[in-house]
Amino acid sequence: MQIIFDVVGKRAMIIFRGSLIDLPGPFSTQSEAVFAGEQKCRELGWMARANNNKIDVQK
Repeated sequence: MQIIFDVVGKRAMIIFRGSLIDLPGPFSTQSEAVFAGEQKCRELGWMARANNNKIDVQK
């Protein structure tokens, strides 16, 4: 997974296994954009897997 923050456009893009998701924002900081990107990945089920088991990110 890669999250790219566009400083000028104040938006973020997520790239994961050939899929591209645009998050229009606006995001005031890179960390805000990364957080939103991570949340979107969780919503889509793009979570890390270990031995085919979902990792509990609620902890």
